[in-house]
Amino acid sequence: MTDLNLSDSNFSGHVPMEISHLSKLVSLGLGGSSFYGGNKSKIEAATFKALSRNLTRLRDFILTGFDISFLPPVLSLTNFSSLTLLGLGNCKLHGKHLENIFQLPKLQDLYLFGNEAPNGSFPESNWSSHLGALYLSDNGFSIDLPLLLKSVPRSLTHLSLSASNLVGSYLALFDNLTQLVSLDLSYNYFGGKIPLSSFNLKRLRSLELSDNNFLGQLPGNFSSHDSSNHLG
Repeated sequence: MTDLNLSDSNFSGHVPMEISHLSKLVSLGLGGSSFYGGNKSKIEAATFKALSRNLTRLRDFILTGFDISFLPPVLSLTNFSSLTLLGLGNCKLHGKHLENIFQLPKLQDLYLFGNEAPNGSFPESNWSSHLGALYLSDNGFSIDLPLLLKSVPRSLTHLSLSASNLVGSYLALFDNLTQLVSLDLSYNYFGGKIPLSSFNLKRLRSLELSDNNFLGQLPGNFSSHDSSNHLG
């Protein structure tokens, strides 16, 4: 077996240790949207350790809704060196987990929405150079946006920072992320005029700015048929 998807199955109890015996697994889904309100299933440290030791081929790993706050950072992530997609939404992450997550060498898609990560910050270097999609919406991270945008790989194509308590007029800082295809900054506290005329994001197709405090109108040279724009 190479693929096992139990996401949204609403199972309860502990994740069985026997899953770690499936050493050929490439994709493992254990979470899902039904767990946002509280996951009925749990994963023990010993089981997680066995998974990280035996599932060395794993490329896609979804744990949405699982509480992994009790896992030591080294135990939780470093052995999953083949991962290209990692789903850790609503996992009650601690801040000290962050550095190891972003250093996974082959990581391309990272879902971290709905976490708290107290006393944590994003690493300033050693990010996976393959990272293309980063979803940080609806979380309790304390995000230093200028520092974050300076640190992320320039290869980033999808970025979501919705509902992240961001304040200021930082839009021009995104100009360096020239590969962006979609950008979601909705439900924040950005203000001032919309400096879209300074954007150099020629690949951008979706821009979400709704529920902020922007003033004025879109510049005339920013055509609605060039991008899917939502200003609210």
